[in-house]
Amino acid sequence: MKVIRFLLCVTFVLVLSKSAFAFQNEPDGFRGIKWGEKIDKLKGMTFVEKGVDTDLYERNTDGRHIGDAIVKKTRYVFKDGAFVMVHIEYEGESNFKKLIKYFSKEHGSPTVKDVFQYPEKGSLWQSSNNSLSIAVGYNPTTKKGVIVYVKK
Repeated sequence: MKVIRFLLCVTFVLVLSKSAFAFQNEPDGFRGIKWGEKIDKLKGMTFVEKGVDTDLYERNTDGRHIGDAIVKKTRYVFKDGAFVMVHIEYEGESNFKKLIKYFSKEHGSPTVKDVFQYPEKGSLWQSSNNSLSIAVGYNPTTKKGVIVYVKK
């Protein structure tokens, strides 16, 4: 849980900062759900948890892969009913390496490499106008990692 909180904090700080580099092929959503889409328009979403000002959902039809990596859990985050974030959990360093390779192939070189503090490691991709950030992080001590997409 500490890794998740840490990654979310770092992602939010970086979303607020300006970046000179931008990633390629900026996605307009995730797995068929467009950024900003309203939860009441979506089918197959299961409410999981209420956050401070967000609602978290899962979808039972989601696949368990991103590229060649296996993911454990995918949560869709809605603020004021609109889709704004994805939080994905995975395990193992081999999956971390596969994810870095996948995102590098899809979006080019990361905007920031080695964005996290020891022992965590990971990379960040950020759009040219800072409206979308994708962070991939991994903690070798716990062998757990997260991917966070944040749409501003």
